[in-house]
Amino acid sequence: MYAGRKVEEGDVDAFFRAPAHPYSQALMASVPRPELVAIGESQNLAEIPGTVPSLDRMDPGCAFASRCAHVRDVCRGAVPALCKSDGDRKVACVRAGDFTS
Repeated sequence: MYAGRKVEEGDVDAFFRAPAHPYSQALMASVPRPELVAIGESQNLAEIPGTVPSLDRMDPGCAFASRCAHVRDVCRGAVPALCKSDGDRKVACVRAGDFTS
C-alpha cells in the first residue's frame, strides 16, 4: 500500500523476488540486506525522493507519481486500477508490464 491505496497484490515470494510496482521496487531497494550486514559489507541503500502526499490533499492520478522514477503524463491523470499483471499478481500501475519479467 502507498498513501492509503493498494499498489500491488500477489504471492509473497514473487513480491520479494521481483516487485512489480515502482513503489514496491523502491521500497525493497531501501531495505538493508542482513547477509551483507553480517559480514560487514557496506551497502548503498536507495532513498525514495520526495515526501508522502497528504491524504487530505491528494492529486488526481497515481499517489506515487510525484516520487516515481518512471512517471509519465498518463500517471497523473487518473488513479490506476489494480489490474492483473503477471500470473496471479495485480498491480496498480499503467506501466506495470514494463517492470515485470
